[in-house]
Amino acid sequence: MPNPIARSAKSVLQGKKLYEKHCRVCHGEAGKGGIGPDLTDNVWKHGNADGEVFLIITDGVRGTAMKGFKNELSDEMRWHLVNFIAGLRKNAVIP
Repeated sequence: MPNPIARSAKSVLQGKKLYEKHCRVCHGEAGKGGIGPDLTDNVWKHGNADGEVFLIITDGVRGTAMKGFKNELSDEMRWHLVNFIAGLRKNAVIP
């Protein structure tokens, strides 16, 4: 599924704020992991394409601590998170 929100500095900043509120406790301050996996490497068990990351944020991952945020965050908010998380990966180009 294509990302409908351009990866802009504004979107990444909005995603960062959402990450700090909803994701940091499990994935760590800089995305290096903790309870949740490292988001800064290029090895992602459930897929690292924008659409795959969006679905993980939306539905969570069964059998893990990763819950879905479909009822807490709008589609737009989840896409901003995708844009921020994409920038955490090694060799990522940040706008």
